[in-house]
Amino acid sequence: MRNVQKRNHTGRRYVFICGLHRSGTSLLGRNIARMENCTGFKDTGVIEDEGQFLQDVYPTAMTYGGAGRFGFDSRAHLTETSVLFTPANAARLRKSWHAYWDNSKTIFVEKTPGNLLKTRFLQAVFPDSYFIVIRRHPVAVSMANQRWKVSLTPLHNLFDHWLHCHALF
Repeated sequence: MRNVQKRNHTGRRYVFICGLHRSGTSLLGRNIARMENCTGFKDTGVIEDEGQFLQDVYPTAMTYGGAGRFGFDSRAHLTETSVLFTPANAARLRKSWHAYWDNSKTIFVEKTPGNLLKTRFLQAVFPDSYFIVIRRHPVAVSMANQRWKVSLTPLHNLFDHWLHCHALF
């Protein structure tokens, strides 16, 4: 195991919101970011102000099939042993996101559905970080994804995706 930074001695705290698409991560992320001394991505011009679109260290979920499919691609599951976890990439990811956060705050919130499969990687890049995982019922998530019409994935495949991602988590 490689350690880029063993501990976070900056006084900053990082909170990552995790949960599959249509599980409530956007609502939770926005509300936490509004709290005193917290900052999240806002008005960035990218989809749902998600951190995955504000960095170039790892590919977005769309690269792996998008909502309801990305988890089936093993490359979407990043850990501290990933080849992407290097000192240079860790510094680049922190720099990318800090460009959009209010750095006068001390609690930094990032919400991307794919975080569910990147918790170990993010913990390695942001030591002592916190993770809030939304685990909405798989039928509700699957049906919401199907109604969202971003993906024409059959309902049973969306359900299988939920089960697969939560098993990996």
